[in-house]
Amino acid sequence: MSDGPLDITPPDDTGSDTFRRHRYQAEVAISFCVDCVLIGNVASVIPEHLEDLAIEFADGSWRIIQIKTRDPGQAPWTLAALLGSDGGAFKSLLRTHRALAGIGGRIGYELRLEGPSAATMMPTG
Repeated sequence: MSDGPLDITPPDDTGSDTFRRHRYQAEVAISFCVDCVLIGNVASVIPEHLEDLAIEFADGSWRIIQIKTRDPGQAPWTLAALLGSDGGAFKSLLRTHRALAGIGGRIGYELRLEGPSAATMMPTG
């Protein structure tokens, strides 16, 4: 058997980081996909439309999910990072909410974070 593309080391490893981030999205999506096929509570799973996942349920409701990954070496998630001046996760969900404002039906919005979150995210008292 001759050498093939998988036997060659890539000249750079940027694809591994992208793959890892998409892998977490796939881990979030898989339970919805299994439900769609075996249980039937989920009617469809649409990746990368409006947000990272759009889940349509059999009762006509929707769940729009923004998924954020974080390199293991980075500090925990903070509210400041999620609000971020460069467009953070909550701003993205708000933009999607506004885009869907004229559409009827029940639509829920969700943020999934990979990795730990800082204690400052949760209000005390």
